[in-house]
Amino acid sequence: MELLKLKDVCSVNSGISPPKDKKIFENGTVPFYKTLDVGRIKTGNISDSELKVSQEFADSKRVFEPGTILFPKSGASTLLNHRVMIQKKGLVASTLAAIVPIKDLCLSKYLFYYLLTIDTKDFIPESFYPGMKISEISEIPIPVSSLQEQEKIVERLDKVFENIDKSQEQILNLKFLYSQMKDSFINKKLSNEKTQVLSRFSDIQYGYTPDKNSKEKIEVPILRITDMQNNKVDWENVPNVKVSQETFDKFYLKKGDILFARTGGTLGKSYLFNEDKKAIFASYLIRVTNTKSDFYAKFLKYFFESTEYWKQVNQGTIGAAQPFFNGKKLGNLKIPYSNKDEQKLIIKKLDKLTDLIEKLNDLNMLKKNKYSNFQKSILNKEFSYE
Repeated sequence: MELLKLKDVCSVNSGISPPKDKKIFENGTVPFYKTLDVGRIKTGNISDSELKVSQEFADSKRVFEPGTILFPKSGASTLLNHRVMIQKKGLVASTLAAIVPIKDLCLSKYLFYYLLTIDTKDFIPESFYPGMKISEISEIPIPVSSLQEQEKIVERLDKVFENIDKSQEQILNLKFLYSQMKDSFINKKLSNEKTQVLSRFSDIQYGYTPDKNSKEKIEVPILRITDMQNNKVDWENVPNVKVSQETFDKFYLKKGDILFARTGGTLGKSYLFNEDKKAIFASYLIRVTNTKSDFYAKFLKYFFESTEYWKQVNQGTIGAAQPFFNGKKLGNLKIPYSNKDEQKLIIKKLDKLTDLIEKLNDLNMLKKNKYSNFQKSILNKEFSYE
């Protein structure tokens, strides 16, 4: 086995910016893979996309063939280590790296399995808007053996991963069922025709962009979407920034604030801040502060998780490589009005469903961590360079 670099056995490419002409997407048939599409799959095969372009447009651009490996290279999604392999040829957005193995040197499945062992955090510096250049990705080391040996490794890994996937699928199906029940309940309960506009009872604010060279004296944690998983904050890994008193007063978080990601592959992920911790929030988050007593924060949080909410929010232009929330549109979001007693009943019922989902999620995470460690040990063994 020989230790090479990705550029020695693969073509490392970036995609293109999505076309601005909406007509190109009308009746499109060719997939246009974006970060959000990859985020839905996370790990595995991808054969469909939210947007599709016309064949005529696709013929004028580079189309990536099945076997191409995709992963995010721009924004917070870079740190999530999502890896997918194209099953249907299509175009790729500029926020993704498209890695094509060179025939007779590297198998696609071998490359896919190997890239699962790569943690992007090891290759990029600490940043509030992380990313990797194509030149940096090209330098990632990869142990390469003969094609025959690659086939044997892939065959062994296929068998192990097949059994793991079957075990996890049962729990994921149950979790999906409870999530669907929860979503259905929200949409049914929030079908009241009486509504209020979000901006009438809440303040909406974009987060703070850190200054790395700041000489201010106040040092405070700054929350990023990657610090908030399963509605919990991993405070040990939250970075600190130095800010002025004025900046702190403007961006510090209060109990009942709702944060959610406004761009990229983490778009729409939300978090209800209910902790006794002094912190501010990063620029690619939006904060909704409930300034009046008409609505409970938790009621709003549940609404933000519903499909009715997504239907109302403008996610930028149709072809945006990094979709985003339009702040003005968000302010005009219509919230179904319920009195506080009704809100309490809705919250109580949804809390029960959420508890079930969280218990299933905890069980899933335990199994996932167990299997993930198992996978890593097997992958590391198979790809160990000797």
